[in-house]
Amino acid sequence: MRSDRFPRPFVIAAAALITGAGLLMAPALQAHQAEPFEVNVIGGTSQPLEFAVIPFAGNAEVSSIVRADLERSGQFKLAPDSKVPAELAGTNPDFAALNAAGLDFVLTGSVSGGTVSYRLLDVPNQSVVTSGSFSGGTRDVAHQVADAIHLKTLNKKGAFFTRIAYVTSTGLGRNMRFKLIVADSDGANAQAVVETDEPILSLNWSPDGSRIAYVSWLNGTSAVFQVNINTGKRTTLSSYKGINSAPSFSPDGTQMALSLSRTGNPEIYVMDLASGQLRQITNDRGIDTEPVWSADGRSLYFTSDRTGQPQIYRVSAGGGSASRASFSGNYNTSAQVTPDGQLATLSGGGGGYSVAVSGKALSRSRSDERPTYAPNGMMLLFATGGRGGRLVGASSDGRASFSIPTGGNAREAAWGPYRK
Repeated sequence: MRSDRFPRPFVIAAAALITGAGLLMAPALQAHQAEPFEVNVIGGTSQPLEFAVIPFAGNAEVSSIVRADLERSGQFKLAPDSKVPAELAGTNPDFAALNAAGLDFVLTGSVSGGTVSYRLLDVPNQSVVTSGSFSGGTRDVAHQVADAIHLKTLNKKGAFFTRIAYVTSTGLGRNMRFKLIVADSDGANAQAVVETDEPILSLNWSPDGSRIAYVSWLNGTSAVFQVNINTGKRTTLSSYKGINSAPSFSPDGTQMALSLSRTGNPEIYVMDLASGQLRQITNDRGIDTEPVWSADGRSLYFTSDRTGQPQIYRVSAGGGSASRASFSGNYNTSAQVTPDGQLATLSGGGGGYSVAVSGKALSRSRSDERPTYAPNGMMLLFATGGRGGRLVGASSDGRASFSIPTGGNAREAAWGPYRK
């Protein structure tokens, strides 16, 4: 079936056709005007760290990228450059003056050739808490410095030296053209790895970051593909009769969960990627779709309308009975799960759909698409605005929000794993 719309993966999984179980009403089917992006602050009363980044000697662009990374995370309150004269954080830091400025940490650094050296001052403890260096391209080393700072100050690895993927579309009707784009986590260095006149949907990264699985069309029907982002080589993973949708790599990269209607009704299956053998996980009269793995690979979360309205369910990766996992609201789809079990969904109803984390609304736009977590679980990214889509993100506690530049209509966001 050739589609001239830009349907969501959930529509694909429900076939956008009448099945024996009926048609699930999918979010974001209709065109929406771009709306302001807002988030609700849901992270409690904890305060961000007061932080200053001194422009790095030799290349201030590096420190600007580090600063933008830290600010985007929502965990740091960045002081303006004018607040902290560089001489206060020199070889012999003036900790009294820095403390009077209300700072928790101050980052200084320098760039020489392709090497960036940095030093982080702990102001209250009047000490150098960490220092180090990275070599490479400007943007790569800047993101690595930001990751190191995030780890040292928050005891959790940052997710700035990662990549994101998304889909852009141009043209109208049968003249639409689609690109699968891979970019840095802040949207820089964007490159197309797939270009086609068929819709591209439901992106999912392999754990090693070398491949992206996605849904498109083959000989008039939906199919699951994977593309090597370094070589551009594309292979077909699933093209059974009926619906092939919603691919999700297992945490160890050896298996893939997906939704297939090869026996008539959309069910969750797990495919062994080495042999291609399938194992059916669910067997229900409802529509089961959008599987995602738990961090330990032992469970699958998926969307089903088995009790009426779509909700999120959890089932053992080996199969068996499923239990409901979402309870807030009448309509929850598109689950994403953090390593510590935090659940993000699309939540809503006929009036629109927005991102919710652990049942609490994160966005008020009402035209959101499937959220995707950063690998540390502390930030989310998603498309909003319907067919005029743009990529926006937020800290998972709702403290900060940001936009990702894409140069045009963007959909189907997927945040990649840590880079090696």
